[in-house]
Amino acid sequence: MKYFVTVNGRDYDIEYDEQSPAIIRINGKAIPFDFRQGTHPENVHLILDHSSLMFWIENNQEGYHAHCLGRDFNITVEDEKTRRLKSVLKVGGGRSVAGIVKASMPGMIVKIPVESGQVVRKGQGLVIVEAMKMENEIKAPIDGKVTEIKCKPLQAVEKGEILLMIEPEVEASGR
Repeated sequence: MKYFVTVNGRDYDIEYDEQSPAIIRINGKAIPFDFRQGTHPENVHLILDHSSLMFWIENNQEGYHAHCLGRDFNITVEDEKTRRLKSVLKVGGGRSVAGIVKASMPGMIVKIPVESGQVVRKGQGLVIVEAMKMENEIKAPIDGKVTEIKCKPLQAVEKGEILLMIEPEVEASGR
């Protein structure tokens, strides 16, 4: 699976093959890799190119905030499908009309902190998915009302699987 990662403004293409989990490709270069979640979900141990690093990672509106060795990092992560979808939406005027929330990666549903009928705001957490020993929060792409939840806790999901539906709160004028 290919990811586009930005760390403090620097872009990286990262490829992760679940068939070869001990190797990761960063900008095409194969590097030995291991990743472990600590006793707290925010605590991550990363071994990259034989160097051991401990990170404290938290979700935020833009992606993630990480702290390691006294330094702070702002990180965004997109998979190929999300990047393609965003480029298609930008061609259409930059408006997000997506009311379908899909799994961005294979994993297991840990928690669904919203209910059907609940009004949500763009960026609000909708579903927690555990993937690669890390919990990932899937956020609302738009303001609206949750109309249907198609998953449940402890359910395994595949990348691209529909998790829930959101009805846009207000239709944009001039469409």
